[in-house]
Amino acid sequence: MSYLFVESCAMSITTRPDNRPFEVPLYRPSLHCGGVTTPPSVLPEAINQLSEEDILRFNKLMQSSQTENRYFVRIMLVGKESVGKTCLLRRLLKENISDVTSTDGVDIVVRRCKINLEDGKWKIEEEYVDFWFDSIHCHRTADDPKSEHFDPPIILVFTGKDKCDKEYIPKRIEKLDDQLDKVLGYHSKHHHLHDKFYLSNTEDHDNAFQGLRTAIFDTARKMNNWGQALPMKWILLEYLIEINKDQGRNFVKLTDMIEMGKHPDINIIEKEDLLVFLRFQHNIGNIIFFENIPDLIILKPQWLADAFRCLVSNRIEAKFHHLSDYKLLKNHDKISKSLISKLFESKKGSQFLGQQGNLHQLMEKLDIIVKVDTDLYIMPSNMPASAFEDVCKNVGIRNTDCKRTSWLCLKFDFLPPSFFNHLSAWFIRNYNPSKLDSDNGSFALYRGICMFDIDSSGCVKILVTMSTDIIALQVVSFSKQRDVGKTCNDIYNKVKDVVEKIRKSYKVKISFKLHFKCSDGDYYKDTIVYETLSSQHEYYCPQHKTAHQSDLIYSPWLKNEYGFLTVFNRI
Repeated sequence: MSYLFVESCAMSITTRPDNRPFEVPLYRPSLHCGGVTTPPSVLPEAINQLSEEDILRFNKLMQSSQTENRYFVRIMLVGKESVGKTCLLRRLLKENISDVTSTDGVDIVVRRCKINLEDGKWKIEEEYVDFWFDSIHCHRTADDPKSEHFDPPIILVFTGKDKCDKEYIPKRIEKLDDQLDKVLGYHSKHHHLHDKFYLSNTEDHDNAFQGLRTAIFDTARKMNNWGQALPMKWILLEYLIEINKDQGRNFVKLTDMIEMGKHPDINIIEKEDLLVFLRFQHNIGNIIFFENIPDLIILKPQWLADAFRCLVSNRIEAKFHHLSDYKLLKNHDKISKSLISKLFESKKGSQFLGQQGNLHQLMEKLDIIVKVDTDLYIMPSNMPASAFEDVCKNVGIRNTDCKRTSWLCLKFDFLPPSFFNHLSAWFIRNYNPSKLDSDNGSFALYRGICMFDIDSSGCVKILVTMSTDIIALQVVSFSKQRDVGKTCNDIYNKVKDVVEKIRKSYKVKISFKLHFKCSDGDYYKDTIVYETLSSQHEYYCPQHKTAHQSDLIYSPWLKNEYGFLTVFNRI
């Protein structure tokens, strides 16, 4: 039996029975006017993420204008390939599944439906389940939930029930439940799980799916953002955005949005008030909006996904394979501006080309591409794979004249794979990637392993790599003179700041503890936490079966009362 996850986050709810002009069929009216400033504890989460000035504007708008309760929940279906996500979506919406074909993993299918508010293989792959629960846990809205459950809630759906003999299904379900308990254990991420269903997309009758629909509705009603009051004009403008989506518009300009806001039934006149609304819509994932890219407000995320998909090398049409720019992408993972133009034109024609400058800017902002030269970019998510030992050999790290500091390890409870892409993008912008071959210009940039030159001499380099839950840094030096103590400390302080900025920008609740490992040890195992290291004069290294002097391990990276102590390969 296969499985997928349903995470709360694109189902619209309605009960309004009247047919007033410019009606919003997504919400039950609950009219309020005036009131006191809303305390932060009851503000919508997406509002709390705004600046203090924006929150003040929101409160002022809530006091001075008509409000309405917003009943909206977005459902995200997450699952492995071929488990039946598309079929499940269609069954939930009571649609036919006879014409379903395999969908692209980059496709983002958005569907909307209305609910009446009144009545409204069999073995679990442990790493996969663990990964998605951890990923969702990173986006929890609170660390101490008021109820026994965390938001966003998860409903776990096992599909493919028809592939098992009916007489064995009860035992299979019992076994699956036991396996799930072992995977999640007593971890707090377990509190996201609200319900479980075992279905067949092809054989079960609609009443089986009605149970899932009811569970989704019941779960949505318990969420903190269910029925929250918002300015009526915001709800009307949100609905107008949906109309534009339904009419096939993938993006609009800020000037277009300003005109929408001036609709007589909406009446958002001040630009700053409109910007607060747009920031809110961006925070809840309804649009993609950045103020420094005013001519590209993306209404449909699939449009941006299509743009990125154009640039992935294994999807590029054969007619481009003879181009030198294609060979540059294929062999050295650098994509030129001219090749981007050709690929955009081949897929969506003028729709992408007309927004090429804005798309470049947006993809750079999201770390999809990183500029390395006037007309060249690197895509962190598309860097080639390589074994760690092969990278070390190619760069010369194992040579006797190469000196290495200890490993500085940022150990996370959970490390989203995309996090390293954002970190490597920052390094690419701020340091020169180390060259492997000066003739062909190839860089030491690989998936999860990157090396950068500290300065133009190339004698001192920073190695950045990752494992399942660790980002590890090591400074390596081919210099016969230079002391790199201050360099290590500076890099650590910068990386700390970058990690915090990434965490805030993408609103993920993750944290790390500072660990260390000896210079020639494996960075991904048997690391020692700094608090333990700093409290002991020495410690036993399980990998080398010997004791290491503690201060020689952490001193290259941390400034103490005696200044910097730089030690290479003596640890």
